[in-house]
Amino acid sequence: MPLMLQRFLPITVPLEAGSIFHSSYYRITHDRSIATIVTVYDCIYERYRFGLPKVIHMLQKKAALRAADGIICISMNTQRDMETYYPWTATKPVKVIPLAVDKNFHPLEKGLDLNELPGEYKELKVLKYILYVGERVFHKNFSIAVETVAAIPGVTLVLAGGGKISRHETSMLERLIPGRYRIFCRVSLLELNYLYNNAFCLLYPSKYEGFGLPILEAMQSGCPVVAMRSSSIPEVCGNVGLLADEDSPDAFVSLINRLEDVGYRCNVVAAGLEWARRFSWEKVTQETLDFYQEVAHLKWPRKSLPEIENVT
Repeated sequence: MPLMLQRFLPITVPLEAGSIFHSSYYRITHDRSIATIVTVYDCIYERYRFGLPKVIHMLQKKAALRAADGIICISMNTQRDMETYYPWTATKPVKVIPLAVDKNFHPLEKGLDLNELPGEYKELKVLKYILYVGERVFHKNFSIAVETVAAIPGVTLVLAGGGKISRHETSMLERLIPGRYRIFCRVSLLELNYLYNNAFCLLYPSKYEGFGLPILEAMQSGCPVVAMRSSSIPEVCGNVGLLADEDSPDAFVSLINRLEDVGYRCNVVAAGLEWARRFSWEKVTQETLDFYQEVAHLKWPRKSLPEIENVT
């Protein structure tokens, strides 16, 4: 059977009784001697998808959540959404464990040697640019990002990741900011870290996120964040991101213009670096192991996993 179909089916690999199976994408085991943990990242399909893909996804998610002995959500907003669409999950053990980002995202020294980067990155060193990272699907508000940059003279929009640009997107860029955009469809961690470090800010106008990793990547790299006050984004930003209360170009332009004050911008960067230190994969790992212990105790009251004191 093709791998793309196997991801929708219960696992058939035999597991030792008393084991914990942690599914990162809604797979389950029918073996009730196994404790099943399911991670829920968001409810994007429930909110924004239609037709057969939505039906299939929700059927698989519903089956996984019903079979789960414990559920991990990556944000409090994701937990709230999950309990809205699947109310009975409120009776199950649920733990919110926020994500973290790779340690390769960090502030760079000013005299960075660009020899490791492709030639097209060298031009960015002398450009004032606003960075947009990730997909450009409907709820990401990509068109608003373009309109925002169009309203700020002399600024370039740099797109990182998100796959190949479409004809419609190219047409919009050419119409609104001709010559004032650069596209990097695929970027390495090294390249993305460089983009964050040299950007005037990250513009993240998305109106719905399960978490919003680029926000944390930017802060950890010393890049100010301008984003929407919606879904999980305030959780990830804390009090250090500049958050718009409405998804309009004017709202984002107003926040971006505040960063023109050098002292204010430095304070935002420093606060972002401090805030990002709260998130680490070591913390994610330890909280996940602690939740395994909790679920194991509930499923098998007289048995528990071996205690793990140190995580590296």
